Amino acid sequence: MLNHHICPMTNYYKPNRFEKLLNCHQLKFNRLNETILTSKIDIYPKSDLDSPNISANNADLIVAAVLMDEMTNLNDLLQTCRALGVRSLIVSDSSNLSESSEDTLHIVKLKPELLNKYLREKKLENYNIVATQNTATNNNLIEYRFAKQTVLLFSNQQRDIPENLKPLLDNTIEIPHNDFQHAQHLLIFKFFKQYY
Repeated sequence: MLNHHICPMTNYYKPNRFEKLLNCHQLKFNRLNETILTSKIDIYPKSDLDSPNISANNADLIVAAVLMDEMTNLNDLLQTCRALGVRSLIVSDSSNLSESSEDTLHIVKLKPELLNKYLREKKLENYNIVATQNTATNNNLIEYRFAKQTVLLFSNQQRDIPENLKPLLDNTIEIPHNDFQHAQHLLIFKFFKQYY
């Protein structure tokens, strides 16, 4: 049960720290829902909503953002991962992102030159490696369904996936150039919606 606090000065209810955190996450979910409802991209086709619930057991999404280099984008991504319950976020070792003491999100710092080795290891653990790619044309966000164990590799908006990583990819999702960062966040939400 949550502890309710009454402010002695005003005699009004004052939410505790945990309730504030819940409210913050609920607000983020509401904003994501509003975005989906008003977006021109129908990211959740009817088939997604009609399908029976899939067990969340063993479902795991690892977000690999080693190729992203803009700190603002990484901070936004960090908040999305925390809000949606992603277990692991992989970032470049040059990033200054760090875990908090109450964090359930595991932040792994990796040198970009070791990304190939990391992805190979994940493939041996039966993870699907899925990368995002910039496109000026239509995208395949609508149709895509994630494997239960997925590494979602986010590319840099200005550069393509490095050639040495392409042979490791199981799939590539094309996302709109004009809303690249936003669409990446929606992919995380799509995984969450599919399995939870």
